[in-house]
Amino acid sequence: VAIGSDYTAITNTSAAAVNVEAVTVYPNPATDVVNVNVGTATNATVELTDVTGKVVASVSGVSGSTAINTAAVPAGLYVVSVTSANGVTTSKVVVK
Repeated sequence: VAIGSDYTAITNTSAAAVNVEAVTVYPNPATDVVNVNVGTATNATVELTDVTGKVVASVSGVSGSTAINTAAVPAGLYVVSVTSANGVTTSKVVVK
């Protein structure tokens, strides 16, 4: 890929310990529950954050998968963050 003189190519030189490909968030859009599979991460924290940055749900100590109840969460766009000792990955989810 050619890059003009005004731009610099950025490459990732380290492997992410939280495997981005392995983290799955479903269903999307969600209604009553958001399922989060954290892949190979252990003792992870999963947070559901609204667009203002307010954490509306948080689950600690996750290995494997967890479910976040969204039945009482207002409809809108949210960010699911998975944090482990090795890194953070985020996904967007819509709650209807």
